[in-house]
Amino acid sequence: MIVKIAIVDDMCEESGKLKDLLSEYSNYKDIMFSVDVFQNAETFLNSFSSSKYDIIFMDIYMTGMTGIEVAEKISGSLETTLLIFLTQSSEHMPEAFHLHAYDYLLKPIDRSKLSKLLNDAVAKLTTSEPRPELTFYSDKNEYHLPFDMIMATKSERHYLYICSLSGETYKTRTTFSDISTQLLSDPRFLVILRGIIVNMDYIKEIHDGSCLLEHDLRLPVHLKKSKEIEQTWYTYMFNKVKKETLERLKARNS
Repeated sequence: MIVKIAIVDDMCEESGKLKDLLSEYSNYKDIMFSVDVFQNAETFLNSFSSSKYDIIFMDIYMTGMTGIEVAEKISGSLETTLLIFLTQSSEHMPEAFHLHAYDYLLKPIDRSKLSKLLNDAVAKLTTSEPRPELTFYSDKNEYHLPFDMIMATKSERHYLYICSLSGETYKTRTTFSDISTQLLSDPRFLVILRGIIVNMDYIKEIHDGSCLLEHDLRLPVHLKKSKEIEQTWYTYMFNKVKKETLERLKARNS
């Protein structure tokens, strides 16, 4: 297996040091790395495509577009990529993990911490864990959409519309009851109104009887249950962040 890596950092000396550390690790572990280095966000975005890289090391503080801004632009195309932020301060980490970052490294990069992170990352990339997916037909084509790529589903008359994280909307004749049986078995999904299910990972806010998701997708919320729905989302996100934080601390201490 060749692990494809991108380094996005406008400091040539620091990106060079990281590349050298990656080379040391690959030689020691006998793992093949393919490393591309980008000195600014714009050049990286012009080259980037979905699934092109297994790991992206992204500097947060760059001249021009920041690493956070770049991550926001490509967040819908990172379903198979591990995003690792490079930073001199951890103050932006809550925002970074909201973008589903895998982890972060403080500069200057510590060789042992990088090695531990790469051990975990490579193990994750080489472990084929089954991803739950939704199978449906749209425009006579069969689709297998992973649950984590589904933002919302909405039932209208005899059709169901499935909104994906990549911005695509699929129209299918699958019944709402069939879809809800599958999605609601997953704790990420929540009914916000009759016929509408959303993925709580992608909610940005619930306000004034509506739910705002990624890509500025806005859907109505059951007015009488709005507070209850909002509290369910808050509880889910709190537990998610708590779990991820504990897992990172456990990994760092192991």
